[in-house]
Amino acid sequence: MPELIIRPRVDSDLDACVSAMAEVHSTDQYPTNWPDNPIRWLTPDGLLASWVAESDGAIVGHVALQHGHGASTVPAVIEAAGVEPAALASVARLLVVPAVRRQGVAAALMDALGEEAARRGLRLALDTVGHAPAAMAFYERTGWRRVVSETAPWTRPDGSAVIKHYYLESPTG
Repeated sequence: MPELIIRPRVDSDLDACVSAMAEVHSTDQYPTNWPDNPIRWLTPDGLLASWVAESDGAIVGHVALQHGHGASTVPAVIEAAGVEPAALASVARLLVVPAVRRQGVAAALMDALGEEAARRGLRLALDTVGHAPAAMAFYERTGWRRVVSETAPWTRPDGSAVIKHYYLESPTG
């Protein structure tokens, strides 16, 4: 793989991020349900920061740091984190295009996000869906601890239930 650059996402990256997201959705059904407004999905409420992974001029990955939404609002996650809700933030919108997986892209994106969370004094949480075993394996392999699982209040396009798994970063970050 050519040199990998992890950098803050800028607005002019959004169209390329949507293209990368479409590749991931086609392969993994992530996001589970394609959003009506993909750019809005990539810029969720509570967005604190976001990064892209760039290789050979192409966006090959994305991740965002989000506050006040997602896993950081689940009571069992807040309780397990042992911090005030204001000190908990979520990893959001992590995606890596299939062609560059298992080459350290997700880890590099998570490192950038983790550094920013630490700088802000935030503990990290995240959620993933049960039909994403590779994502769950990555999180568990990199030290994340599953706290709770539950049925999501929404379904897959075929109407089947979605199981969400909530994780906390390891105490050492």
